[in-house]
Amino acid sequence: MIYPWSALAYSFLGFGIAAWTAGIIQDHRWYWPAALCLYVFSFLGGFSIGLLTLVFPFILVSIALGHALGRIKKSSHSLIAGTIGAGLWLISFRTIDDYWLFFPIYKLFNLLGMQ
Repeated sequence: MIYPWSALAYSFLGFGIAAWTAGIIQDHRWYWPAALCLYVFSFLGGFSIGLLTLVFPFILVSIALGHALGRIKKSSHSLIAGTIGAGLWLISFRTIDDYWLFFPIYKLFNLLGMQ
């Protein structure tokens, strides 16, 4: 039996991976929706793998921000931005409570009556 929350989580994961791939191949603007989808997937992953998969939205946001600011010109710049994002995730993973890491999506789900 497939549970609705699991199906929703894997749908966000699938679209996040597809958008990440489109960002690499096509247009860097796809990194933003990929980061959002993987952030929601991390939230729905809960306390089992949610905090560990949160590294991907951090990496994607740092790369997308680098592109938006015009700082990424070569693929090595993307690697540096991704490393910075992973470092920020590691710092936040160790110092910030997970409630605050997922606070925006938690509030959105409460407003929508989904939790």
